[in-house]
Amino acid sequence: SGRLALQIVVLPILARILGPSAFGLVSLAMPFILFANMLSDAGMGNALVRYDNQTPEIESTVFWLSTGMGVGIAAVIWMLSGLASHVMHQPGLGPIMIGLSPILILSSGLSVANARISRSRHFGLFAVGDLLSTVLSSGAAIIAALHGYGAWSLVIQQLVLWVDKAAWLVPVSGFRPRLVCRPS
Repeated sequence: SGRLALQIVVLPILARILGPSAFGLVSLAMPFILFANMLSDAGMGNALVRYDNQTPEIESTVFWLSTGMGVGIAAVIWMLSGLASHVMHQPGLGPIMIGLSPILILSSGLSVANARISRSRHFGLFAVGDLLSTVLSSGAAIIAALHGYGAWSLVIQQLVLWVDKAAWLVPVSGFRPRLVCRPS
């Protein structure tokens, strides 16, 4: 509820500073990013939640495969960004899509950490991480908007949000990837 309250306060502030064109440009890019994000871990993180016999090798394999999928899908977004920009007649769309693409790598890299926390039923850790990342990303977005970054303020907000989530969730999950990848 704290996260939602903060978003309700921050959204009008950013809307006032940035105006509708910045939000419109980022809202054109977000469906691509959100759809790609759904595909990025290929459901492997959810499978880990249900799989009882976890080993560091299995978790590391899922981590490397998920992260590889995230990198691959981010590369596809990069390649399609120019076409999307051209089709939608928005020259700024391609760079915004490219700027948002690291989210796919960060999100897919969190699949094992998320699974570990979910399996242990410590859901409060997600709430704390969401609140902290929302506070920090909102502050970053407002500062960037006040310095004239326009639509990039919203990109910065998303990147700070995901970096902060990763910085919180990985240590509290206790997961440390090994250099092991055995898809079999």
